[in-house]
Amino acid sequence: MAAPGIVALGIVTAALEVLAIAIIVTLLFALMGQPVGEGVIADILAAVRSIAGESWTGLAATVLVLVAAKAGIAQLYTLLIIRKKNKLNARIMTAAHARLVDMPYADLRARGQGELLNTAASDAWQLANAHYLLTRMAINLCMIAIFSIFIFALSWEIALMALCGGAAISLAGQLIGRAARDHGIRVRRDIEALYTRLLAAIHGARLVRAFAQEEAEKRRVTRAVEQLRKHTLQAEATRALASPLNEIGYLALLIGLIGFGASVGVPQAAAFTAIALLYRMAPQLRELEGNRLTFASLYAPLHALAELLTQPPQRSRLAAAKSAVGRIGTIRFDSVTFQPPGAAEPVLANVSFEIPQGGVTALLGPSGAGKTSIVNLLLRLYEPDGGAIWVGAERLDRIDRGAWLADVAAAGQDLDVIEGTIADNLRLGAPEATDNDLRAAARDARALSFIERLPDGFNTWVGSFGYNISGGQRQRLALARALLRKPQLLILDESTSAIESAIEAEIFSSVLNTRDGRTVLLITHRLNRAARVDHVVRLERGEVVTEGAWTPGLHVFPPLEERGA
Repeated sequence: MAAPGIVALGIVTAALEVLAIAIIVTLLFALMGQPVGEGVIADILAAVRSIAGESWTGLAATVLVLVAAKAGIAQLYTLLIIRKKNKLNARIMTAAHARLVDMPYADLRARGQGELLNTAASDAWQLANAHYLLTRMAINLCMIAIFSIFIFALSWEIALMALCGGAAISLAGQLIGRAARDHGIRVRRDIEALYTRLLAAIHGARLVRAFAQEEAEKRRVTRAVEQLRKHTLQAEATRALASPLNEIGYLALLIGLIGFGASVGVPQAAAFTAIALLYRMAPQLRELEGNRLTFASLYAPLHALAELLTQPPQRSRLAAAKSAVGRIGTIRFDSVTFQPPGAAEPVLANVSFEIPQGGVTALLGPSGAGKTSIVNLLLRLYEPDGGAIWVGAERLDRIDRGAWLADVAAAGQDLDVIEGTIADNLRLGAPEATDNDLRAAARDARALSFIERLPDGFNTWVGSFGYNISGGQRQRLALARALLRKPQLLILDESTSAIESAIEAEIFSSVLNTRDGRTVLLITHRLNRAARVDHVVRLERGEVVTEGAWTPGLHVFPPLEERGA
């Protein structure tokens, strides 16, 4: 049931409670032999007696029916609210994860890991809580409106005084609400800082232990936890002010209304009913104020979640992108300039070179030359700031990103393994691969021998970031994963830097010399003698300094400083 339907059930509940209270008052006056007078109470009594009869037992039975109906409907809409809240939780969590996956890589890198984790994990649940609070507040308002209308019909004097007193109490609640919102913003920042420290302790577990920083890391987390504790205490203490304020305020208002009703000559039955309705309305007012304060404290997480959910997904720059690639031809960088977000200057400046179709191109250069940026551009993680990348006769940014990447695979220093089994990691780029396919790819990457020595073979759990296996084994798994995809373009970005020379030579012999027409881009600081390279491009400081056919003298070069540059 949608939220309007749930609110409608709340209105029905309020109406039933109003009728029950009015009948109880008439029943009490009848038992005491007191007249109910004229007006709304007399009209209700006449209507009920026409249905239930003149006896007090008939009136009592009517009250029981109304109260039971009210309780049943209240339980129904409560269950409906809980059900809708849980469904919304699941939808928002899924949507938040989808936005993280679809977010442009540059935007993802620009955000802190603690912020992203907090938004996707914790803040996503808060939206469902906010929806629940809004629904409850709508029900509170409708029930208060029903009570108020009936009180006004009984005595406009009492209704007017109650309105003024309620407005004063609400004004005080708004001041508390502003403070609760400010505290909520600080608490969210503290949670992000704590998540960042916890992620650092997990991701940098080896580094922390290697430098004996366990105690220092504990102190950092202790400071973050203490800061969160302090601000959380302030936030909860602020919200806790609402309950005694409302309790005392509405009790004083009720006492004042009792005296006021007697002083202005309101009929006893009408005054008694109005006071009873106000007494029953007070919990709705208190709940409304409490829900409003809680909602105010959710401002920061809701704002962060809204920013994430409205983040546009990564798409091709041009709307008319080709949905199919066909055969990948020669790749040509044409005066490409690229400056990563946050960088002080471009890492690629008017770079032009070719990656011939079906050949092995070696991209050489020292650290910081721009080699990884070229990989990122080919993987469509970023788009060039100037110039163009051509694939045959087609610009790369005119090709659908998904269609392009379906024919591309990469293995390298920044493409590690994920949490899961070895088989899960290998099938990441080829979900339909058979067990025989896995073995063949692992054999070509010289990974089969160590996989078979593991206790569970391909079902061995590699742990977070592959911590359960060595660096060289992780690189071989990444290479096997890329080969399993059977790409037209294979990118090897320092993919054997942690592998001993003998095995590296075997891998090059297997992968490069039996490539079946596949285009290979080999990115490295040095060339293994076993690598049969057709084309060489050398980068330094974001510029191409050499391009051409491979010759023995190109596989080693001195640093730029040693050449007097």
